[in-house]
Amino acid sequence: MLSQLTVRMRLIFLALLPLIVLVLVIGMALNNASRLNQSFEELFRDRMQPVSQLKVFADAYAVTIVDSLHKYRAEVFGEGKLREELAAARQRGDQAWKAYLATDLTQEENLRIDRIRGDLQKVQQLVDRLVGQLDGGRLRALEPIAFNRELYDTFDPLGNELEGLITHAAA
Repeated sequence: MLSQLTVRMRLIFLALLPLIVLVLVIGMALNNASRLNQSFEELFRDRMQPVSQLKVFADAYAVTIVDSLHKYRAEVFGEGKLREELAAARQRGDQAWKAYLATDLTQEENLRIDRIRGDLQKVQQLVDRLVGQLDGGRLRALEPIAFNRELYDTFDPLGNELEGLITHAAA
């Protein structure tokens, strides 16, 4: 068959064959790169970003709020600053929590979330009650051992559940 072709046609055929193979290989590589990119986006959206959102939520509630209450009681800052810190922490935490809940969640995550919701409600009730004690310096006057016991007895279950959820989500 090739013997019937002119030399010019043979050269064109020999040049086109590798080009066609090259175009096919490039097309397959681009397709694989696109699938890899989609897989990475899914991994980021479904695993990495939720862990980051949980970290922001945990830091806002279990770190910033507790730290702010202690700083107020130690007179590092005043009532206005405490109210500002608590409001900012709650807003930051609630936004991160809402964003986390909007992700695709597993059955195990949903079970943990139900427990966290109960713990979070207790934390929010305690914070509201403590803010109510700001007037007249009653919050600063609370006995330290009783204050710390109530604070950590309320916040620790939330922190422990969040730690478990973060560990599960990162796995």
